Amino acid sequence: MCRNPRILLKEGDRMERNYTVFVGDVALDEYYEVQRFPAVKEKVGARMLSAQMGGMVANAAAVYASFGHKTEFVSALNRGAITERLCTGLREAGIGTGHIIYDDNLKDSKCLIFLSKEEHEHTVFIIDTELNTIEIPPHTQQMICGASVVYSNYCEVRHLRCGELAGPQVMAQWKAAGARVCCDIDVADIEEDLRPYFASTDILFMNEIGFARLCAGRAPGQASADILQSGVGMLVVTLAEHGSRIYCPGRTIDVPGVPVDVVDVTGAGDTYCSSFVSMMEACGDPAMAGTFATYAASLAITSLGARSGAVGTQPVLEFMRRRAEPRAAEIAAALPQNR
Repeated sequence: MCRNPRILLKEGDRMERNYTVFVGDVALDEYYEVQRFPAVKEKVGARMLSAQMGGMVANAAAVYASFGHKTEFVSALNRGAITERLCTGLREAGIGTGHIIYDDNLKDSKCLIFLSKEEHEHTVFIIDTELNTIEIPPHTQQMICGASVVYSNYCEVRHLRCGELAGPQVMAQWKAAGARVCCDIDVADIEEDLRPYFASTDILFMNEIGFARLCAGRAPGQASADILQSGVGMLVVTLAEHGSRIYCPGRTIDVPGVPVDVVDVTGAGDTYCSSFVSMMEACGDPAMAGTFATYAASLAITSLGARSGAVGTQPVLEFMRRRAEPRAAEIAAALPQNR
């Protein structure tokens, strides 16, 4: 079943794409607060804060589900107590966990997050779970292929296997079956072995650090053109407090940032990307999607926790109105819940 994308969906199934699948990581985020992050060989005191549910892809899934979308989650985890806690958190967020793949050889999925009071920034240590391969069962691959949107990142997809298919072919089946494929690579370098994924990527997200690495001395326009010419449908670069820049074939859209009092920026990127995809599904307008996503991310960083952006559409719309956003009414009208 994994060999030929044409047999994955029955005739007529394309009209029933009423769910989105998130494929990737979920983790327990252990938080610590420091006055400033230490240099090498330094010692600093740290205050332990409450642990939060996290994981880049899981955070994005929680935000997406809060907007009223039917959402499924696929990941590989062990069967330990932390996994049980993580899956309970996903289900409480309205996310389906029926396709979790269990492997007791994996370590617990955790992150250590240090919040710096002076820099108003965070530093994240991601614990290696020793994941090498995720074998996707045929029925799970078929479920993914039937989604309206598949959201993941290349670091996760490169581990996927389905029968004889490796990561690029697994992802190509999603695209060939009709799903919109969106990937957030955050700060990751684009290595040569990731380029085969470009042709299957409708929207590629990265932050300003990842984009600077991509440019490697080239002009931003040249670097973005290279990505688009390689098959990516749209490149979205988040710029922290400066907003975002959206590269589409034939045009570039700049979205300004929204200043707020920052509490925790951990989930800002995940909130932005998920909100952008949700708005694109609603209206198909990258400028409107970028504006909505910017407000959603800005609101999220005023609270603690990587899933603080999982508040639904109404708080974001109210925030836009309080800030007198000119397109607030237009964006509200485009959302299905407000029609």
